[in-house]
Amino acid sequence: MAVRTEQGIPLSALCPKFLHTNSTSHTWPFSAIAELIDNAYDPDVNAKQFWIDKTLIKEMECLTFTDNGNGMSHDTIHKMLSFGFSDKQAINGHVPVGMYGNGFKSGSMRLGKDALVFTKNGKTMSIGLLSQTFLEATKAENIVVPIVTFCQTQPLRLVTQDSRASLDAILQHSLFRTERELTAELDAVMGKHGTRIIIWNLRKMSNGKMEFDFDTDKYDIRIPADVLDNSSEKYKKQERHEQSVPESDYSLRAYCSILYLKPRMLVILRGQKVKTQLISKSLAFIAKDNYKPSFLNNKSVRITFGYNTKSKEQYGILMYHKNRLIKAYERVGCQLKANNMGVGVVGVIECNFLKPTHNKQDFDYTDEYRKTIYNLGIKLAEYWNEIRYKRTKDDPNNTVPVEDTEKRPDQNWVQCDECLKWRKLPDGINPASLPDKWYCRMNPDTQFRSCQVEEEPEDDDAQPTYDKTYKRQERYNKMRQEKSKQQQQEEEKRKAEMQIMYSKIEKQLQKDHEVLKRQLRENNFQVTLPHQVSSPPATPPARNNGMPMITNVRSLSSEGARTKRTLPLEPSSSEVKKPKTNGVHNGAVSAEPGDVDMDLVIVEDKSTPKPKTAFDLAKVKVERRSSTEQTGMRMECSSDAAPESPTETPAAAPSTSPAPLGDRQSAETQTDVKPVLKQPDHPPGGVAVAGKPQGEGPASDSVARLQGELARAQAQQDELMGLMHTTAKERDAYKDETHKLTCQVVDLEKEVQELTQKLMKKEVCHQATETDWQGVGGGVTPAPGSDSCQAGLGELQRDYEQLQKELQELRKKWDTLQATKSACSDCSSPNDDDLILQVDSLLRDLDRCGGERDEYKRKVEVLETEKARILSEREELKKAVDDLTCKMERQAENGACSSSTDGEPSPSAEDSWRLRSLRMSIGKLLVTFVPALDLEQVNYESDVIDEILDQVLDQVTLCSST
Repeated sequence: MAVRTEQGIPLSALCPKFLHTNSTSHTWPFSAIAELIDNAYDPDVNAKQFWIDKTLIKEMECLTFTDNGNGMSHDTIHKMLSFGFSDKQAINGHVPVGMYGNGFKSGSMRLGKDALVFTKNGKTMSIGLLSQTFLEATKAENIVVPIVTFCQTQPLRLVTQDSRASLDAILQHSLFRTERELTAELDAVMGKHGTRIIIWNLRKMSNGKMEFDFDTDKYDIRIPADVLDNSSEKYKKQERHEQSVPESDYSLRAYCSILYLKPRMLVILRGQKVKTQLISKSLAFIAKDNYKPSFLNNKSVRITFGYNTKSKEQYGILMYHKNRLIKAYERVGCQLKANNMGVGVVGVIECNFLKPTHNKQDFDYTDEYRKTIYNLGIKLAEYWNEIRYKRTKDDPNNTVPVEDTEKRPDQNWVQCDECLKWRKLPDGINPASLPDKWYCRMNPDTQFRSCQVEEEPEDDDAQPTYDKTYKRQERYNKMRQEKSKQQQQEEEKRKAEMQIMYSKIEKQLQKDHEVLKRQLRENNFQVTLPHQVSSPPATPPARNNGMPMITNVRSLSSEGARTKRTLPLEPSSSEVKKPKTNGVHNGAVSAEPGDVDMDLVIVEDKSTPKPKTAFDLAKVKVERRSSTEQTGMRMECSSDAAPESPTETPAAAPSTSPAPLGDRQSAETQTDVKPVLKQPDHPPGGVAVAGKPQGEGPASDSVARLQGELARAQAQQDELMGLMHTTAKERDAYKDETHKLTCQVVDLEKEVQELTQKLMKKEVCHQATETDWQGVGGGVTPAPGSDSCQAGLGELQRDYEQLQKELQELRKKWDTLQATKSACSDCSSPNDDDLILQVDSLLRDLDRCGGERDEYKRKVEVLETEKARILSEREELKKAVDDLTCKMERQAENGACSSSTDGEPSPSAEDSWRLRSLRMSIGKLLVTFVPALDLEQVNYESDVIDEILDQVLDQVTLCSST
């Protein structure tokens, strides 16, 4: 291999095998054909027609591609057959598709092993050969491209010096063996400009069959199903898992019809024109949306959604780049799920901000591409839900899905075969009924009946998107759900705080209960109650010397609904007197320590009435403590215990525990056992508490003093019980009042929330007012470690007053809201949202109807003008027909009387010629009203034209009257 150098530096070589390697980028054969179509479509060639055909040349199947573009010079075709040369630029807004300078090489070598290019540019004619067979036959070490250039004015005159060697190589290694055959192919390029490409040695499958099917449809080139579904061959467009294959994947005609977003070139496939379509305007229920990606500095990209009117199985996103289709029917978002969401919906977007791959069949998998696909899925789901929502709202009884109904495109567009401009047809005209060749002069709309008139303007991207009523309603419902959830959470939070508050109150009450018990025990007042009586008294009861006896036990709570716990009582009266034992009167029944009740109880003979005046609990405690210190008395229940000496330790009373408190109730205990108060510490041979003294003198005085002390202690005890009983009642009353106020606050909050929801659309804001429940709890619960209940009672009173103030504020706010509600009742209603939507819809319908009315008025004016002209012509034609009829009758009469041997021409022949000419003129006039009328097939000797004229006149008269 001879190394080529430039200034002593070796140049990179290009192996001939690279032609095949480069072609493998096209895994789908239609993408290779699209590369050749793009070269003719780009602004440097600017072809108006492009022919694709299959032909036989010397019993060899070939593909031919011909265009009527600008053609190429010798240097241009040399760059085309080389690699990486691309200097295409936009011309008059026409942006080129090619950008890499590799499309022709990869596309042509993907279809076949050899390609021959014929081109004319008005001055020269060139022929270039790109052939793998030629390179293999000559054992070339580099890619060699023979190019022959002739002068177009003087055929067979070579222009370049190396053309002779190139001509010999082409004649030896191509399908054409003579110069005459080459010039015949140049003549096949119609006109002075254009290019023709012939590709042979077409690609075959591993089984030897052609990868193209030319026989199933003689006007199409298709990929057989066994080739498309063959997993061993990498000849697929894209993987479509569990998805029906669109027709564009295996039909070249269907693929070419959507290849460009707005086609500017006619494609004639195997002799029949491809009916290209404006895919963004040939859908049903069209809606436009905007996508503003962050990486484009908030520039909006227009997205068009609609339903496929041909097949509901072909749906997805059509993604274009610079007007060229890159990905077809790409399913996104809800269309990927195993449900019916998104079925039949087609989206169209031009992604000029993304970068396509080299084969122009996909985009580079970048972060921008992933974000675009994700947002396309969101936009598609919004459109799907919006169509469903509107359909259900308009017709709630219609259960047939939109994709299963028969649909027609919202608009009908057709392309002129002469100027290639797109025209919008009036509603009611089926594009399928139009002739194969359609021109602007056949347009029913007189405003766009000339090729000189510009196209209708495109939609402005700045226009607002479709009205997303479903999304707005969903956002409103979601906001209501979030608010309801928030209110529920706040309600649960308040309940939890209330529960915590009540728990603290109960704990504090229990703690105060324990403190009270401890204080009573410290003051040597102990109460023990036996569970059962050992034996009935043997002697009659004795009097109690006027001292009250403890007969029952009551709870500190004022609620008596709970079942009282009773103890077995002895069947004696309240004044039973126990027999003496060792000279002591026993006023209590004997009991074992294990039989003692564990509740703290204060027993008394009769219930103590509520004191009329408030007592100072601290003072009572001090006085009680001082008196007990003086007397050293204590209360206990004993049966026959003998007096003990001062040095002996009295038996400890069983420990007591408070009754468990309920949620809002206290346990209530009752017993009728009557223990006896006795002095635990006394001199030897002491005095009985409940009986008379044994001796006289000092002993009697001691007994009297002891009884006085006991009476005072009993009075102090009664006062303490009354105070505690009153405190418990007040506590329960405040607890009930707190609960009642809490319920009122909750009801007010609910009403305020309902009013807020009703006035939300009127922007009446309301901030819910919540009660500080922690403060309420602090008012009910006394301070921890307090020695009295009076401080807690004062705090409760202050918190209650605070609650009253807050309640007054809530009532004022409630009155304000009621006034606001009454003020807004005249201008608002619960159905404001529906009324607003209905008014908006009516306004839109009114605008649309106004536009249609103006359009109809304009058409009526045009029809009136046409009617007047046609009526005048009709009168003239009728007059001429009457004259001709009279002449013909007279000539017929004269002809019957004249001799047949005159030899002069019959006068009826001239009249027949004049009638024929008149009918031909009328036929030309009728073509403007009946575009499908073929004048070449009309028999002017008959009355066909007369009948058509009468029908047209009747229809025009009917239209003008309506």
